[in-house]
Amino acid sequence: MKHELNLGVRTWLHLNRVRFKVEKHLTKHLEHYDLTPAQFAVLAHLQAFPDISQQRLADLLFVTKGNIVGLLNRLECRDLVQRRSDPEDGRMHVVSLTERGSALAAQVVPEQEKLVAEYMAFATPEDQRDLHQLLFTLNRNLGPD
Repeated sequence: MKHELNLGVRTWLHLNRVRFKVEKHLTKHLEHYDLTPAQFAVLAHLQAFPDISQQRLADLLFVTKGNIVGLLNRLECRDLVQRRSDPEDGRMHVVSLTERGSALAAQVVPEQEKLVAEYMAFATPEDQRDLHQLLFTLNRNLGPD
C-alpha cells in the first residue's frame, strides 16, 4: 500500500527543492566572480552594515566563529575585506569592505537582486507579500535561531 505524504510534508519538500534550485542558479552566477554563496553573503552584509563586528556578522550569516574566521581570511587574501580592532573593545574585530570589495559588491549585489527578481516575476506583488508573510510566520514559529 502506497503512503501519501501530508500537505505539510509535501510543502516542506517543495520548499527545500526550490531553495536548492535557487542556490544552484545563484552559485553558477557567482562563479564568474570566483565567489562562493557564503563569500557573497559576507560582501552583501558588509555593504548593508559597514563596520560591523565580526561576531555580529557571524550571527547574521548563521555561521560559527570558526567559519567566519575562515571566510574573512579568504576574502582578506583577495583584498576584499579588512579587519581591525574595535576602538571600543580591543578584544573584538570590526569588519568592513575594502575599496576593491566595495566595487565588487556594488556590481554583484544588484546582479543577484535582479536574478532573484526574475525568479519571482511569475508572482504578483501581492502574492510575493503573501509568500513573504507565510515564510516570516513559519520562521517565527520555529523559534529562535
